[in-house]
Amino acid sequence: MTARASDISATAEPIAAVRALDFVTAYAVLSRDMLGREVEAWFHGNPTVGLVPVVDESGRIVGVVNARRFLYMLSGRFGQALYGSRPIAETLETDFLLVPADATLPEISDRLARRSNEHFYDDVVVACDDGRFGVAPVRSMLDAMQRLSDRMREDLLSIRDENRRL
Repeated sequence: MTARASDISATAEPIAAVRALDFVTAYAVLSRDMLGREVEAWFHGNPTVGLVPVVDESGRIVGVVNARRFLYMLSGRFGQALYGSRPIAETLETDFLLVPADATLPEISDRLARRSNEHFYDDVVVACDDGRFGVAPVRSMLDAMQRLSDRMREDLLSIRDENRRL
C-alpha cells in the first residue's frame, strides 16, 4: 500500500513506491464541445483545479485547459467576445504530461525535467486503471520529493553516526 502525498514526510517508504495516483487531487474532464464561457464557469466553480483534461466523443484526451492561462486569455481585451462562444477545442493546449496511475515519482520527475519552462509547473494528468483521468499538482510532487530527500539524508546521517559509534 502506498502513502498519500500528504503522509510522505511521516513514512520511511522508498521513493520508488510512491505512485502518480497518490497525488491525484481531482477527477474531471471537459468535453471538447464546451464553450469558453462554460469552461470559465466550470473553473470558477472548481477553484482548486489548475488544469483539466479535454476529451473527444470517445473519451480520448485531445488536450488540456490550464485554468490560469485560460482565464487570463478570457480577461484580456475582447477575450470574452473572441473565446466565450467558441468551443474549447479551438483553444485547448496539446503540450501536457500524461502518466499512468502506477508511474513512480522518479519516472515522473524524469519526465518533468524534460518539460519546457512554460509548462514545467503545469499539473500532470494521470490515467487511472478504471478509465478516469485524474489531475495531480506538480507542486505536491516536488514537495514530496524534497521531503523524501530530506528523510533519506536523515537516515544516511543516522547510519553514519551509528557506524562511528561502533
